Amino acid sequence: MSLLKITPDYLERILFPYLGNPLILDTGPLTLFLIGLCDPSKQSSNDIWQGHTREELNLLLSIIKRFKILIITPQILAECTNLLNRFPPGKYQFLLNRIIKPLKEFGEVYIEKDIILNCPSFSIIGSTDTGIIECSKKENSLIITQDSGFKEYCDYNRVPCLNFNALRPSVWDKD
Repeated sequence: MSLLKITPDYLERILFPYLGNPLILDTGPLTLFLIGLCDPSKQSSNDIWQGHTREELNLLLSIIKRFKILIITPQILAECTNLLNRFPPGKYQFLLNRIIKPLKEFGEVYIEKDIILNCPSFSIIGSTDTGIIECSKKENSLIITQDSGFKEYCDYNRVPCLNFNALRPSVWDKD
């Protein structure tokens, strides 16, 4: 992939159609966002950072600040805290205590299990991703993910989704 600088104008063109709507952060971007809020000056050697750089955290923050409402589902929150549980116990409790306040600022959309179970996508992409898609439809929201398979599924089904990895300079030369 050729090297491309992500400029504010480029981001605006991508995000413009969705700016009046809520933004859904999938597990990976939410986890990066929360860890970055806790201690943006340090990157953990833990795999939760998933090779992200400070520049990429700033890029994610610049995307997020364009939206007035951020949304998560209970399943996204569960997956996020499960990822954070990879930290040693003391660090895990520290992070959980630090993320409570920012998480309270997020909106939450609950999709009933019977709705999820009745969706054809459930048997293909599972409960969390099906819930995210149903949330996006309900709230007319853009999804930001790092899951390329989920992004492809969303594209195929015309669900607005942005793969954050496609914007990450550190992954461009790894093809």
